[in-house]
Amino acid sequence: MREAIMVVEGPENWTDPEYARLLRVPGLSDHKGTRGRVLVVGGAPGLTGAVCLAASAALRSGAGYVTVAVPEPSMPVIEVKLTAPIKMRLSADGSGSLAESAVDEILQASTHVDAVVIGPGLGRSASCMRVVRQLVSRLDVALVIDADALFALGHDLRIVEDRCAPTVLTPHAREAARLLGTTREAIEADRGAAVRSLAVGSATALLKGPGTLVSAGGRTVRNPNGGPELATLGTGDVLAGIIGTLLAQGMASFEAAALGAYLHGAAGEAAAARLTSVCCTAEDVVAYLPEAVRPLIEGGAHSLWRDVR
Repeated sequence: MREAIMVVEGPENWTDPEYARLLRVPGLSDHKGTRGRVLVVGGAPGLTGAVCLAASAALRSGAGYVTVAVPEPSMPVIEVKLTAPIKMRLSADGSGSLAESAVDEILQASTHVDAVVIGPGLGRSASCMRVVRQLVSRLDVALVIDADALFALGHDLRIVEDRCAPTVLTPHAREAARLLGTTREAIEADRGAAVRSLAVGSATALLKGPGTLVSAGGRTVRNPNGGPELATLGTGDVLAGIIGTLLAQGMASFEAAALGAYLHGAAGEAAAARLTSVCCTAEDVVAYLPEAVRPLIEGGAHSLWRDVR
């Protein structure tokens, strides 16, 4: 008897109109409370730039409310760097890292938001690792797991697999290798298989890099844009913030990750066209997000916000 052979289809390649149809534009009756509320958790002392970039990207992507939660010693920097977001102090230990008591503080704050982004500049202390694992298993809102929060998972994805709420993991190749207990070389040798392996349970996995891949439920889509201008510090935090907003606006995790990657890549290309790929920074990617959104709006195929809320 011959063994059944499982055929794995290649990644989908979406067109600009397909991305445009996902984009939601607010209607006249909308207000900041209906446009998505995002909580960004991270920003350990010395790493505050990451959480600022994620929060700025969430706002620029259209979120109505953004709250930034950081360890108490980081608050003076956040107060200076960020104007619009709400700021929240979290309990810290003697080193300035999140204390385990921050878990309850974050869980309470999550009852007032639609999505949580955890990881940008979070740090890798033992207490931070414990905080992340508890939050991944206990948060019941949409969640983006990024950066140091991915590190906290080690190579045990069971707590992600058990989640019911929308979840997006955003590793690059080295982070994916750690999650899957393999090498970066193995990930790069078959990126399609890697991203499918990361998409456990109902979670969506986004594998960053040239030709970013997004996978969930047996489907994979390849992002068509973005280039070397994105290969610089902080751009991953920007991507996490964009996806956080799309999730907070009620978009399904697969579509939110795919559209987030598209807008991120298009903003990078727009910035590079103006500034050159050599001179682009993560702040430039945030600044040029309007140039990524504008063509989709002008294409006329987007969804009106009032139709989907």
